[in-house]
Amino acid sequence: MRLAALLVLSVAVSACTGLGPEPAAGPWPSTSTLDESPEAEPLFTGRKAVHYRNAYRICTVFTRRELAKQYGVAPKPKLVARTQARRQHARAFRPAAYRGCLDAFQNREPRA
Repeated sequence: MRLAALLVLSVAVSACTGLGPEPAAGPWPSTSTLDESPEAEPLFTGRKAVHYRNAYRICTVFTRRELAKQYGVAPKPKLVARTQARRQHARAFRPAAYRGCLDAFQNREPRA
C-alpha cells in the first residue's frame, strides 16, 4: 500500500511541475557545491524549492530501506537519495531533490 502511495505521489509531483523523469546522463553534481550548514539560508528557490520539498516529503514518509527496496539499490542514504532524484525528477531539479531527500534521511529541518 505504501509503495502505491509513492507512485501516486510521484505522478502528482510530475503533474504539478509539468515535468517527468528523464534518463540519467552526464556526471552527477558534486555535493561539495551544496552548503552543509544547517543554519544556512534556503538552498533553493522557485521551482527547485518545490522539488526539494517534494523529495523531502517522500523521503520522510517512506524509510530509506523501503525506498532502497523499491529502487533496487543498497539502503545507503546518499545512494537512495540520488536514485530517488534521478528517477523522479527532471535533470535540472535533481540536485534540489537529492538534497531534500538526504536532509529528510538525516532528520534535518527542511531548508527550502
